[in-house]
Amino acid sequence: MKKKIILATSLVVVIAIAVTAAVLTVKNLKNEKEDDIFKNMSEIERLGYEALKINGTYVSTDVFREEYNKFYQKYKNNAEMLQKTDEERYELLLNQIINNIVLEDYFENKANVTVSDEEVEAYVAKYVKPRYSTSEEQADYFQKMGFSNEEDMKKYIRNYLIKQQVYFDAAKRYGVTLTDEEKEEAYQTHVTQNIKADIKSILIAVNENRTKEQAKEIAETVYSKLKAGESFEELVKQYSDDSDGKENGGLKKNVTAGYNEKQFDDAVFNAKEGELLEPIELNKGFEIVYVEKIKDFTHPKDEYLEIVLVEKFLNSDEYNEWLDSIKKDYDIEITGPSFRAFKAFKDGNYNEAGILYQQTYERTKNPGYIDRACEAYTLAENWPELIKVCQIGYKARPDNLLYYIHEAKGIYKNGNQKEGLKKLKKAQSKAKDNIYYLGVIKNVYEEIGLKEEAEKIKLN
Repeated sequence: MKKKIILATSLVVVIAIAVTAAVLTVKNLKNEKEDDIFKNMSEIERLGYEALKINGTYVSTDVFREEYNKFYQKYKNNAEMLQKTDEERYELLLNQIINNIVLEDYFENKANVTVSDEEVEAYVAKYVKPRYSTSEEQADYFQKMGFSNEEDMKKYIRNYLIKQQVYFDAAKRYGVTLTDEEKEEAYQTHVTQNIKADIKSILIAVNENRTKEQAKEIAETVYSKLKAGESFEELVKQYSDDSDGKENGGLKKNVTAGYNEKQFDDAVFNAKEGELLEPIELNKGFEIVYVEKIKDFTHPKDEYLEIVLVEKFLNSDEYNEWLDSIKKDYDIEITGPSFRAFKAFKDGNYNEAGILYQQTYERTKNPGYIDRACEAYTLAENWPELIKVCQIGYKARPDNLLYYIHEAKGIYKNGNQKEGLKKLKKAQSKAKDNIYYLGVIKNVYEEIGLKEEAEKIKLN
Protein backbone atom coordinates (compact mmCIF):
# COMPACT_ATOMS: atom_id res chain seq x y z
CA MET A 1 0.00 0.00 0.00
CA LYS A 2 1.25 3.46 -0.82
CA LYS A 3 0.29 5.01 2.49
CA LYS A 4 2.06 3.64 5.51
CA ILE A 5 -0.23 2.39 8.27
CA ILE A 6 1.55 3.63 11.38
CA LEU A 7 1.44 1.65 14.60
CA ALA A 8 0.21 3.84 17.44
CA THR A 9 -0.80 3.26 21.02
CA SER A 10 -3.68 5.48 22.08
CA LEU A 11 -7.33 4.67 21.70
CA VAL A 12 -10.38 4.20 23.92
CA VAL A 13 -13.71 2.34 24.27
CA VAL A 14 -15.06 0.45 27.31
CA ILE A 15 -17.08 -2.57 26.44
CA ALA A 16 -19.52 -3.22 29.24
CA ILE A 17 -20.45 -6.75 28.34
CA ALA A 18 -23.16 -7.94 30.70
CA VAL A 19 -23.47 -11.61 31.48
CA THR A 20 -25.91 -12.81 28.89
CA ALA A 21 -28.61 -15.39 29.39
CA ALA A 22 -26.64 -18.16 27.77
CA VAL A 23 -23.91 -17.87 30.40
CA LEU A 24 -26.15 -19.51 32.94
CA THR A 25 -28.76 -20.78 30.50
CA VAL A 26 -31.08 -18.06 31.83
CA LYS A 27 -33.05 -16.15 29.25
CA ASN A 28 -34.02 -12.49 29.47
CA LEU A 29 -32.34 -11.90 32.84
CA LYS A 30 -29.86 -9.10 33.51
CA ASN A 31 -28.63 -7.58 36.73
CA GLU A 32 -27.88 -4.20 35.24
CA LYS A 33 -28.22 -2.39 31.97
CA GLU A 34 -25.25 -2.48 29.65
CA ASP A 35 -23.27 0.72 29.60
CA ASP A 36 -23.63 2.84 26.49
CA ILE A 37 -20.40 2.25 24.57
CA PHE A 38 -20.91 5.52 22.78
CA LYS A 39 -20.35 7.41 26.05
CA ASN A 40 -17.25 5.59 27.23
CA MET A 41 -14.20 4.89 25.09
CA SER A 42 -11.60 3.79 27.62
CA GLU A 43 -10.62 0.48 26.01
CA ILE A 44 -10.27 1.08 22.28
CA GLU A 45 -6.51 1.57 22.61
CA ARG A 46 -6.09 -1.91 23.98
CA LEU A 47 -8.67 -3.43 21.63
CA GLY A 48 -7.21 -1.71 18.59
CA TYR A 49 -3.56 -2.25 19.47
CA GLU A 50 -2.08 -4.79 17.04
CA ALA A 51 -5.62 -5.96 16.28
CA LEU A 52 -5.57 -5.85 12.48
CA LYS A 53 -2.97 -6.37 9.78
CA ILE A 54 -3.41 -5.38 6.16
CA ASN A 55 -0.71 -6.47 3.75
CA GLY A 56 1.57 -7.34 6.66
CA THR A 57 1.34 -3.97 8.45
CA TYR A 58 -0.56 -3.34 11.65
CA VAL A 59 -3.32 -0.77 11.40
CA SER A 60 -2.67 2.16 13.70
CA THR A 61 -4.76 2.64 16.80
CA ASP A 62 -5.04 6.23 15.57
CA VAL A 63 -7.02 4.81 12.66
CA PHE A 64 -9.21 2.86 15.08
CA ARG A 65 -9.88 6.06 17.01
CA GLU A 66 -10.69 8.08 13.90
CA GLU A 67 -13.00 5.40 12.53
CA TYR A 68 -14.65 4.97 15.92
CA ASN A 69 -15.43 8.68 16.03
CA LYS A 70 -17.04 8.45 12.57
CA PHE A 71 -18.96 5.38 13.67
CA TYR A 72 -20.15 7.15 16.79
CA GLN A 73 -21.32 10.25 14.94
CA LYS A 74 -23.17 8.14 12.40
CA TYR A 75 -24.96 5.81 14.80
CA LYS A 76 -25.22 7.60 18.16
CA ASN A 77 -28.96 8.15 17.72
CA ASN A 78 -29.68 4.99 15.75
CA ALA A 79 -32.11 2.86 17.76
CA GLU A 80 -31.33 -0.32 15.82
CA MET A 81 -27.59 0.09 16.43
CA LEU A 82 -28.05 0.81 20.12
CA GLN A 83 -30.01 -2.42 20.51
CA LYS A 84 -27.06 -4.47 19.26
CA THR A 85 -24.56 -5.98 21.67
CA ASP A 86 -21.18 -4.35 22.16
CA GLU A 87 -19.46 -7.10 20.22
CA GLU A 88 -21.85 -6.77 17.30
CA ARG A 89 -21.11 -3.06 17.14
CA TYR A 90 -17.37 -3.67 17.32
CA GLU A 91 -17.55 -6.21 14.54
CA LEU A 92 -19.29 -3.61 12.38
CA LEU A 93 -16.62 -1.08 13.33
CA LEU A 94 -13.84 -3.50 12.40
CA ASN A 95 -15.45 -4.18 9.03
CA GLN A 96 -15.78 -0.45 8.47
CA ILE A 97 -12.06 0.00 9.15
CA ILE A 98 -11.11 -2.82 6.79
CA ASN A 99 -13.37 -1.57 4.02
CA ASN A 100 -12.25 2.04 4.30
CA ILE A 101 -8.54 1.19 4.25
CA VAL A 102 -8.92 -1.20 1.34
CA LEU A 103 -11.04 1.20 -0.69
CA GLU A 104 -8.75 4.16 -0.03
CA ASP A 105 -5.81 2.19 -1.32
CA TYR A 106 -7.80 0.77 -4.22
CA PHE A 107 -8.99 4.19 -5.44
CA GLU A 108 -5.51 5.66 -5.09
CA ASN A 109 -3.40 2.85 -6.50
CA LYS A 110 -5.44 0.23 -8.33
CA ALA A 111 -8.57 1.72 -9.86
CA ASN A 112 -6.78 3.11 -12.94
CA VAL A 113 -9.10 6.11 -13.03
CA THR A 114 -7.68 9.62 -13.09
CA VAL A 115 -9.31 13.04 -12.98
CA SER A 116 -7.44 16.00 -14.47
CA ASP A 117 -7.13 19.49 -12.98
CA GLU A 118 -9.22 20.75 -15.89
CA GLU A 119 -12.05 18.35 -15.01
CA VAL A 120 -12.00 19.48 -11.39
CA GLU A 121 -12.04 23.15 -12.41
CA ALA A 122 -14.92 22.49 -14.80
CA TYR A 123 -16.91 20.82 -12.02
CA VAL A 124 -16.22 23.71 -9.64
CA ALA A 125 -17.25 26.28 -12.24
CA LYS A 126 -20.43 24.41 -13.16
CA TYR A 127 -21.75 23.16 -9.82
CA VAL A 128 -19.95 24.91 -6.97
CA LYS A 129 -19.17 28.55 -7.77
CA PRO A 130 -22.78 29.37 -8.73
CA ARG A 131 -23.62 28.70 -5.07
CA TYR A 132 -21.66 31.73 -3.88
CA SER A 133 -20.88 35.13 -5.37
CA THR A 134 -19.06 36.84 -2.50
CA SER A 135 -16.21 35.87 -0.19
CA GLU A 136 -18.69 35.73 2.70
CA GLU A 137 -20.95 33.33 0.83
CA GLN A 138 -17.91 31.24 -0.12
CA ALA A 139 -16.78 31.05 3.50
CA ASP A 140 -20.30 30.04 4.56
CA TYR A 141 -20.41 27.34 1.88
CA PHE A 142 -16.98 25.98 2.89
CA GLN A 143 -18.07 25.85 6.53
CA LYS A 144 -21.30 23.99 5.73
CA MET A 145 -19.46 21.47 3.56
CA GLY A 146 -16.56 21.02 5.99
CA PHE A 147 -13.84 22.42 3.70
CA SER A 148 -10.97 24.38 5.23
CA ASN A 149 -10.13 26.17 1.96
CA GLU A 150 -10.51 25.97 -1.82
CA GLU A 151 -7.70 23.45 -2.27
CA ASP A 152 -9.31 21.19 0.30
CA MET A 153 -12.56 21.44 -1.66
CA LYS A 154 -10.86 20.60 -4.96
CA LYS A 155 -9.13 17.59 -3.41
CA TYR A 156 -12.50 16.32 -2.19
CA ILE A 157 -14.06 16.86 -5.64
CA ARG A 158 -11.25 14.98 -7.36
CA ASN A 159 -11.70 12.00 -5.03
CA TYR A 160 -15.47 12.18 -5.45
CA LEU A 161 -15.23 12.13 -9.26
CA ILE A 162 -12.84 9.17 -9.20
CA LYS A 163 -15.12 7.20 -6.88
CA GLN A 164 -18.22 8.05 -8.91
CA GLN A 165 -16.61 6.74 -12.08
CA VAL A 166 -15.39 3.54 -10.43
CA TYR A 167 -18.75 2.87 -8.79
CA PHE A 168 -20.69 3.67 -11.96
CA ASP A 169 -18.57 1.26 -14.01
CA ALA A 170 -18.99 -1.43 -11.33
CA ALA A 171 -22.76 -0.88 -11.20
CA LYS A 172 -23.06 -1.42 -14.94
CA ARG A 173 -20.76 -4.44 -14.80
CA TYR A 174 -22.87 -6.03 -12.06
CA GLY A 175 -26.13 -5.33 -13.88
CA VAL A 176 -27.62 -2.69 -11.56
CA THR A 177 -30.21 -0.54 -13.38
CA LEU A 178 -32.90 2.06 -12.67
CA THR A 179 -36.54 1.66 -13.61
CA ASP A 180 -38.28 4.47 -15.53
CA GLU A 181 -40.25 5.27 -12.37
CA GLU A 182 -37.08 5.51 -10.28
CA LYS A 183 -35.52 7.81 -12.86
CA GLU A 184 -38.44 10.23 -13.00
CA GLU A 185 -39.00 10.34 -9.27
CA ALA A 186 -35.32 10.86 -8.47
CA TYR A 187 -34.80 13.59 -11.04
CA GLN A 188 -37.95 15.47 -10.09
CA THR A 189 -36.82 15.47 -6.45
CA HIS A 190 -33.39 16.70 -7.53
CA VAL A 191 -34.89 19.57 -9.52
CA THR A 192 -37.20 20.54 -6.66
CA GLN A 193 -34.32 20.66 -4.20
CA ASN A 194 -31.82 22.45 -6.44
CA ILE A 195 -33.73 25.34 -7.96
CA LYS A 196 -33.64 28.11 -5.38
CA ALA A 197 -34.95 31.63 -5.28
CA ASP A 198 -33.95 34.80 -3.48
CA ILE A 199 -37.14 36.78 -2.91
CA LYS A 200 -38.61 39.70 -1.05
CA SER A 201 -42.08 39.21 0.36
CA ILE A 202 -44.83 40.98 2.26
CA LEU A 203 -47.38 38.85 4.10
CA ILE A 204 -50.87 40.17 4.74
CA ALA A 205 -52.27 37.63 7.15
CA VAL A 206 -55.81 36.55 7.88
CA ASN A 207 -56.37 36.65 11.64
CA GLU A 208 -58.98 37.29 14.31
CA ASN A 209 -58.98 41.01 13.47
CA ARG A 210 -58.92 40.66 9.70
CA THR A 211 -61.14 38.72 7.31
CA LYS A 212 -59.90 37.15 4.10
CA GLU A 213 -61.64 39.89 2.06
CA GLN A 214 -59.99 42.61 4.12
CA ALA A 215 -56.57 40.94 3.77
CA LYS A 216 -57.04 40.73 0.02
CA GLU A 217 -57.96 44.40 -0.20
CA ILE A 218 -54.85 45.43 1.76
CA ALA A 219 -52.63 43.14 -0.36
CA GLU A 220 -53.94 44.68 -3.58
CA THR A 221 -53.30 48.16 -2.18
CA VAL A 222 -49.71 47.24 -1.29
CA TYR A 223 -49.21 45.63 -4.70
CA SER A 224 -50.41 48.86 -6.41
CA LYS A 225 -48.00 50.93 -4.34
CA LEU A 226 -45.11 48.65 -5.31
CA LYS A 227 -46.10 48.89 -8.96
CA ALA A 228 -46.05 52.66 -8.58
CA GLY A 229 -42.43 52.49 -7.39
CA GLU A 230 -42.73 52.82 -3.63
CA SER A 231 -39.97 51.26 -1.50
CA PHE A 232 -40.37 47.56 -0.84
CA GLU A 233 -38.48 47.87 2.43
CA GLU A 234 -40.72 50.65 3.72
CA LEU A 235 -43.88 48.80 2.77
CA VAL A 236 -42.58 45.67 4.52
CA LYS A 237 -42.16 47.63 7.73
CA GLN A 238 -45.59 49.21 7.35
CA TYR A 239 -47.70 46.22 6.29
CA SER A 240 -46.02 42.81 6.62
CA ASP A 241 -47.22 40.36 9.26
CA ASP A 242 -44.01 38.35 8.91
CA SER A 243 -41.99 39.46 11.95
CA ASP A 244 -38.75 37.96 10.64
CA GLY A 245 -39.17 39.66 7.28
CA LYS A 246 -39.54 43.09 8.84
CA GLU A 247 -35.98 42.89 10.12
CA ASN A 248 -34.38 42.52 6.68
CA GLY A 249 -36.71 44.18 4.23
CA GLY A 250 -38.67 41.01 3.52
CA LEU A 251 -35.63 39.22 2.08
CA LYS A 252 -35.66 35.41 1.99
CA LYS A 253 -32.67 33.67 0.44
CA ASN A 254 -32.41 30.19 -1.07
CA VAL A 255 -36.13 29.44 -0.95
CA THR A 256 -36.87 25.98 -2.35
CA ALA A 257 -40.08 24.31 -3.39
CA GLY A 258 -41.88 22.02 -0.98
CA TYR A 259 -41.72 24.19 2.13
CA ASN A 260 -44.60 26.50 1.25
CA GLU A 261 -48.08 26.03 -0.11
CA LYS A 262 -48.43 24.77 -3.69
CA GLN A 263 -49.86 28.09 -4.89
CA PHE A 264 -46.74 29.86 -3.63
CA ASP A 265 -44.36 27.38 -5.30
CA ASP A 266 -46.27 27.45 -8.59
CA ALA A 267 -46.10 31.23 -8.72
CA VAL A 268 -42.52 31.76 -7.56
CA PHE A 269 -40.79 28.97 -9.47
CA ASN A 270 -42.49 29.82 -12.74
CA ALA A 271 -41.56 33.50 -12.48
CA LYS A 272 -38.64 35.38 -14.02
CA GLU A 273 -35.94 37.27 -12.18
CA GLY A 274 -37.03 40.83 -11.44
CA GLU A 275 -40.73 40.01 -11.59
CA LEU A 276 -43.19 41.39 -9.03
CA LEU A 277 -45.96 38.84 -8.52
CA GLU A 278 -49.59 39.69 -7.89
CA PRO A 279 -50.78 38.77 -4.35
CA ILE A 280 -50.69 34.98 -3.94
CA GLU A 281 -53.69 33.60 -2.07
CA LEU A 282 -52.64 31.26 0.72
CA ASN A 283 -54.32 29.62 3.69
CA LYS A 284 -52.60 32.09 5.99
CA GLY A 285 -53.47 35.15 3.91
CA PHE A 286 -51.95 36.87 0.88
CA GLU A 287 -48.26 37.17 0.03
CA ILE A 288 -46.78 39.71 -2.36
CA VAL A 289 -43.47 38.47 -3.79
CA TYR A 290 -40.68 40.14 -5.72
CA VAL A 291 -38.44 37.50 -7.34
CA GLU A 292 -34.96 38.86 -6.98
CA LYS A 293 -32.96 35.89 -8.26
CA ILE A 294 -33.51 32.32 -9.50
CA LYS A 295 -30.57 29.97 -8.97
CA ASP A 296 -30.51 26.69 -10.87
CA PHE A 297 -28.06 24.17 -9.41
CA THR A 298 -29.48 21.13 -11.18
CA HIS A 299 -27.42 18.56 -13.05
CA PRO A 300 -28.37 17.48 -16.57
CA LYS A 301 -30.76 14.54 -16.30
CA ASP A 302 -28.45 11.86 -17.74
CA GLU A 303 -25.60 13.03 -15.52
CA TYR A 304 -27.72 13.07 -12.40
CA LEU A 305 -29.16 9.63 -13.07
CA GLU A 306 -25.61 8.27 -13.04
CA ILE A 307 -25.36 9.60 -9.48
CA VAL A 308 -28.66 7.92 -8.58
CA LEU A 309 -27.48 4.63 -10.10
CA VAL A 310 -24.33 4.78 -7.99
CA GLU A 311 -26.43 5.35 -4.85
CA LYS A 312 -28.55 2.32 -5.70
CA PHE A 313 -25.41 0.24 -6.30
CA LEU A 314 -23.87 1.27 -2.98
CA ASN A 315 -26.96 0.00 -1.15
CA SER A 316 -27.19 -3.30 -3.03
CA ASP A 317 -25.97 -6.86 -2.59
CA GLU A 318 -24.01 -6.35 -5.80
CA TYR A 319 -21.90 -3.71 -4.05
CA ASN A 320 -20.99 -6.17 -1.29
CA GLU A 321 -20.08 -8.73 -3.94
CA TRP A 322 -17.90 -6.18 -5.73
CA LEU A 323 -16.21 -5.12 -2.47
CA ASP A 324 -15.47 -8.74 -1.55
CA SER A 325 -13.78 -9.18 -4.93
CA ILE A 326 -11.62 -6.11 -4.21
CA LYS A 327 -10.62 -7.38 -0.76
CA LYS A 328 -9.38 -10.66 -2.20
CA ASP A 329 -6.30 -8.79 -3.47
CA TYR A 330 -5.39 -7.72 0.07
CA ASP A 331 -3.85 -9.79 2.85
CA ILE A 332 -6.23 -9.08 5.74
CA GLU A 333 -5.40 -10.66 9.09
CA ILE A 334 -7.50 -10.06 12.22
CA THR A 335 -5.11 -10.48 15.14
CA GLY A 336 -7.00 -8.84 18.01
CA PRO A 337 -8.22 -11.54 20.42
CA SER A 338 -11.54 -9.78 21.14
CA PHE A 339 -12.51 -9.74 17.47
CA ARG A 340 -11.30 -13.30 16.94
CA ALA A 341 -13.15 -14.43 20.07
CA PHE A 342 -16.47 -13.08 18.84
CA LYS A 343 -16.01 -14.75 15.46
CA ALA A 344 -15.09 -18.06 17.10
CA PHE A 345 -18.14 -17.79 19.36
CA LYS A 346 -20.46 -17.09 16.41
CA ASP A 347 -18.96 -20.03 14.54
CA GLY A 348 -19.62 -22.35 17.51
CA ASN A 349 -15.94 -22.82 18.40
CA TYR A 350 -16.60 -22.23 22.07
CA ASN A 351 -13.34 -23.54 23.56
CA GLU A 352 -11.33 -21.32 21.23
CA ALA A 353 -13.62 -18.40 22.08
CA GLY A 354 -13.10 -18.97 25.81
CA ILE A 355 -9.32 -18.86 25.44
CA LEU A 356 -9.47 -15.71 23.32
CA TYR A 357 -11.84 -13.97 25.72
CA GLN A 358 -9.38 -14.69 28.53
CA GLN A 359 -6.60 -13.17 26.41
CA THR A 360 -8.76 -10.12 25.80
CA TYR A 361 -9.33 -9.76 29.53
CA GLU A 362 -5.56 -9.81 30.06
CA ARG A 363 -5.21 -7.09 27.45
CA THR A 364 -8.07 -4.85 28.64
CA LYS A 365 -8.69 -5.86 32.27
CA ASN A 366 -12.37 -5.54 31.47
CA PRO A 367 -14.16 -8.21 33.55
CA GLY A 368 -16.90 -8.35 30.94
CA TYR A 369 -14.60 -10.61 28.94
CA ILE A 370 -14.42 -13.02 31.85
CA ASP A 371 -18.21 -13.18 31.66
CA ARG A 372 -17.93 -14.04 27.99
CA ALA A 373 -15.30 -16.68 28.68
CA CYS A 374 -17.67 -18.23 31.22
CA GLU A 375 -20.39 -18.28 28.62
CA ALA A 376 -18.12 -19.89 26.04
CA TYR A 377 -16.83 -22.62 28.37
CA THR A 378 -20.37 -23.36 29.54
CA LEU A 379 -21.53 -23.90 25.98
CA ALA A 380 -18.42 -26.01 25.33
CA GLU A 381 -19.19 -28.00 28.52
CA ASN A 382 -15.56 -27.48 29.48
CA TRP A 383 -16.13 -27.53 33.23
CA PRO A 384 -12.48 -27.49 34.40
CA GLU A 385 -11.81 -24.30 32.38
CA LEU A 386 -15.09 -22.80 33.57
CA ILE A 387 -14.01 -23.30 37.18
CA LYS A 388 -10.60 -21.72 36.49
CA VAL A 389 -12.03 -18.68 34.74
CA CYS A 390 -14.55 -18.12 37.55
CA GLN A 391 -11.63 -17.89 39.94
CA ILE A 392 -10.14 -15.15 37.75
CA GLY A 393 -13.53 -13.44 37.93
CA TYR A 394 -13.48 -13.48 41.74
CA LYS A 395 -10.31 -11.42 41.75
CA ALA A 396 -11.72 -8.92 39.28
CA ARG A 397 -15.14 -8.56 40.90
CA PRO A 398 -15.27 -10.19 44.35
CA ASP A 399 -18.79 -8.88 44.94
CA ASN A 400 -20.23 -10.50 41.80
CA LEU A 401 -22.23 -13.53 42.89
CA LEU A 402 -22.55 -14.79 39.33
CA TYR A 403 -19.01 -16.21 39.37
CA TYR A 404 -19.81 -18.10 42.56
CA ILE A 405 -22.99 -19.55 41.01
CA HIS A 406 -21.21 -20.34 37.78
CA GLU A 407 -18.34 -22.07 39.58
CA ALA A 408 -20.82 -24.13 41.62
CA LYS A 409 -22.45 -25.30 38.42
CA GLY A 410 -19.04 -26.15 36.93
CA ILE A 411 -18.04 -28.18 39.99
CA TYR A 412 -21.37 -30.05 39.97
CA LYS A 413 -21.12 -30.80 36.25
CA ASN A 414 -17.47 -31.85 36.61
CA GLY A 415 -18.48 -34.73 38.89
CA ASN A 416 -18.23 -33.34 42.40
CA GLN A 417 -21.99 -33.02 42.95
CA LYS A 418 -21.79 -32.71 46.73
CA GLU A 419 -19.40 -29.77 46.63
CA GLY A 420 -21.27 -28.15 43.74
CA LEU A 421 -24.61 -28.38 45.58
CA LYS A 422 -22.99 -27.01 48.74
CA LYS A 423 -21.76 -23.97 46.82
CA LEU A 424 -25.15 -23.43 45.20
CA LYS A 425 -26.79 -23.47 48.62
CA LYS A 426 -24.26 -20.94 49.86
CA ALA A 427 -24.89 -18.77 46.80
CA GLN A 428 -28.63 -18.94 47.52
CA SER A 429 -28.00 -17.76 51.05
CA LYS A 430 -25.83 -14.87 49.83
CA ALA A 431 -28.44 -13.86 47.25
CA LYS A 432 -30.96 -13.16 50.03
CA ASP A 433 -33.96 -11.50 48.33
CA ASN A 434 -32.18 -10.50 45.08
CA ILE A 435 -34.67 -11.66 42.43
CA TYR A 436 -32.07 -11.67 39.66
CA TYR A 437 -29.58 -13.92 41.44
CA LEU A 438 -32.35 -16.17 42.76
CA GLY A 439 -33.71 -16.53 39.25
CA VAL A 440 -30.27 -17.56 38.00
CA ILE A 441 -29.89 -20.14 40.81
CA LYS A 442 -33.39 -21.49 40.17
CA ASN A 443 -32.54 -22.05 36.50
CA VAL A 444 -29.25 -23.76 37.39
CA TYR A 445 -31.12 -26.14 39.71
CA GLU A 446 -33.54 -26.95 36.91
CA GLU A 447 -30.72 -27.48 34.41
CA ILE A 448 -28.86 -29.95 36.61
CA GLY A 449 -32.07 -31.83 37.36
CA LEU A 450 -32.76 -30.67 40.91
CA LYS A 451 -36.37 -29.64 40.30
CA GLU A 452 -37.39 -29.88 43.95
CA GLU A 453 -34.68 -27.39 44.92
CA ALA A 454 -35.79 -25.12 42.09
CA GLU A 455 -39.41 -25.21 43.25
CA LYS A 456 -38.39 -24.05 46.72
CA ILE A 457 -37.25 -20.72 45.26
CA LYS A 458 -40.23 -18.38 44.95
CA LEU A 459 -39.75 -15.41 42.68
CA ASN A 460 -42.19 -12.64 43.58
